[in-house]
Amino acid sequence: MFYGYGAEVPAVADGVVAHVTDGIPENVPQAKGPIKMSVPLTNETGSGNWISLRVGSAYVFYAHLQPGSITVREGQRVRRGQVIGRLGNSGNSVGPHLHFHVGDSNSLNGSEPVPHVFDSFLFGGRGEASSKALRRTLQLPLEDAMVDFGGGRQPPRVRP
Repeated sequence: MFYGYGAEVPAVADGVVAHVTDGIPENVPQAKGPIKMSVPLTNETGSGNWISLRVGSAYVFYAHLQPGSITVREGQRVRRGQVIGRLGNSGNSVGPHLHFHVGDSNSLNGSEPVPHVFDSFLFGGRGEASSKALRRTLQLPLEDAMVDFGGGRQPPRVRP
């Protein structure tokens, strides 16, 4: 079992669902050997099951969700904290994880990134967790950062 697999994925801001792709089967995680994808990788399958939310003039993307777990539909208004799906392993994914980013258009792989920050998170170190977590505000975690957004009590808030 993988940490986080099946975890609820909340909306990070109020917005409108701009896109939903669902129904792409999950990959079976491989401990060793070549990765075995459940479907051929194409532009349509690479991101797996994914959602975009329009938040102001930006789009927030969530990819590699579990098939059948998406709880929203295109055009639906969502509120920060509302569960929109579950963390999975679909598309171009070697293990369960959430691909999250903010872009300037409703194209997951074709949009330009939009600078954004999280209101608050605990930074636990880089690569390996530290015993002393530090509170960070209005920042974006960098690569290999170990972060905690509050253990599900309140979802992270993103500010594009």
